[in-house]
Amino acid sequence: MNTYLETSAVLSWILEEPEGRNVERCLKPARVLATSELTLAECQRALRRLSALPNSPAQRRLDAFQLRWEHVPVQNKLLLQVGQAFPVEPVRTLDAIHLVTALALRPALPGLTVVSLDRRVRENAAVLGFRVLP
Repeated sequence: MNTYLETSAVLSWILEEPEGRNVERCLKPARVLATSELTLAECQRALRRLSALPNSPAQRRLDAFQLRWEHVPVQNKLLLQVGQAFPVEPVRTLDAIHLVTALALRPALPGLTVVSLDRRVRENAAVLGFRVLP
């Protein structure tokens, strides 16, 4: 299975929230784990807001886990697509970056599944034809 990870799912997993266990189960069968470079930045900011120490369990999980990801750069060609209309509006800018990144990856990763806990991302990904988990 080819999987695109959106930030909300990663945060839930590294923070060991109840839904994080469902996220982890979705990731085990993944052949490819891809995400935007934005995900790491968003996770780092979230940990900082939560005052997580640099060597906290959540930070260690993030550091170890992100080594398995295929990191997709936030390139100008993707940013130019962020202003497009999405099936379910409104869509926040960072969510739009995740959606256009998944769309850009789909031709190279057949059957790409989107793993997200964010309602807007999930709704749009489903309408755009992605399988959405958990």
